[in-house]
Amino acid sequence: MKTCVHCGSEVPDESLICPKCGCYTVDHFQLILCRAKQFFLINPAIQVNITGTDFSQTVSLNSGETKHIPLPPGNYQLDAHLSFRNAKCSVTLDRTRMFQLFSDRFSGRLVLAEMESAPN
Repeated sequence: MKTCVHCGSEVPDESLICPKCGCYTVDHFQLILCRAKQFFLINPAIQVNITGTDFSQTVSLNSGETKHIPLPPGNYQLDAHLSFRNAKCSVTLDRTRMFQLFSDRFSGRLVLAEMESAPN
């Protein structure tokens, strides 16, 4: 059993939401950004702007790099930039979420896609 950080009641270890007060039992989740390892003659870092209600951060990802960002539960906007290419998505951080970034060699697009196998 663990203790709810909001109301102090005991909650089962596997529970993410307190049955008494309805709040999350954890104060943060992981946002995991994985950039695929790709070879290009010119291969600058992808810049990802993460914005939420009370949060704003820019993360830089080089080829093959993974970053773990602890964030409080909530809604966030991810804006990825690589040269003139852009990709955007919205995410509700109610569990650990993992996103992959890569340049599509056929279309030239920058891809920002959620991966299904995010760890809990």
